[in-house]
Amino acid sequence: MRYDELIIENFRGVSKLELRDLKCINLLVGKNNCGKSTVLEAFFLLSGMSNPGLPVSIHRFRDIILTNDDDFSFMFNNMNFVIPIIISGFLDNKQRYLTITPMYGDNKIPSEDSKQNKALEKQEDFIVSTNPVPLIEGIN
Repeated sequence: MRYDELIIENFRGVSKLELRDLKCINLLVGKNNCGKSTVLEAFFLLSGMSNPGLPVSIHRFRDIILTNDDDFSFMFNNMNFVIPIIISGFLDNKQRYLTITPMYGDNKIPSEDSKQNKALEKQEDFIVSTNPVPLIEGIN
């Protein structure tokens, strides 16, 4: 099992990254917090894309403490739920494609300029919201 290519969009701190012509051995080097673990997590998610528990496993690996188990905002670039996460690649010459979007209770997706997204951009440690924007019930 070997990936030849990986493309990541809107995942964590990566707005878009294309890794092409991957070999049997690849090294990821760089300073702290530059995206090395994000690339590995993208491989992890794409490899087990039929396992809905993988985002929760990533949550545990990173020891991320959130106020709500349903808060997966840490996965989205700039914590912006409006733009889906897209991870694709070629595994043994077969294309794999994964899209992650939030699931809302009333099937409404907030607009780009909604109050909730502005609150997420300004978030420090916890999200506290009293506005009527639909709450996220999970990810798809």
